[in-house]
Amino acid sequence: MDLVILEFRVPMESNKTLFVWGIPPSHTEAQIYGVLFSAFSSFGPLYLLKVFPSAPPSPPGSYCLVKFYSSSHASSAQRSTDGKKLLQSSPLKVRLSSRRTPHFLSVSRPLSHARCLDLANHCLGFNGWTSDIITLKELTNEEEEGEDEEGGGQPEEA
Repeated sequence: MDLVILEFRVPMESNKTLFVWGIPPSHTEAQIYGVLFSAFSSFGPLYLLKVFPSAPPSPPGSYCLVKFYSSSHASSAQRSTDGKKLLQSSPLKVRLSSRRTPHFLSVSRPLSHARCLDLANHCLGFNGWTSDIITLKELTNEEEEGEDEEGGGQPEEA
């Protein structure tokens, strides 16, 4: 089992970003997003998956940016999906980003509260968190005995 340390910060490094192209024009943006999200999120939690239409000099179709929280997840995803036919047509090209972010733009920012909850849910396997404050009432001995008589205690043997 590989140990991956995830920081609760916006991923800025290029080794956490994949560039996917060769997406045919025969699919809608929603279809592309669904297929690629399913494929890439199986490698680890995603910070971002964004689908764009190709610019005019390029052939018609789309490209996608996928940003992981972990560079090891991004690397595994790149190796496993490059050249695969994820959209049942031509093989996709998947590469790690080579773009360098200027150091003055690469200041690490903390994740928003909602992103922190999503990442924690994904990593810890929870289906939700609450920020509600729950107060506990301390029971007296009389209340505890009353609960036992009502069936809240040990089950009776038959």
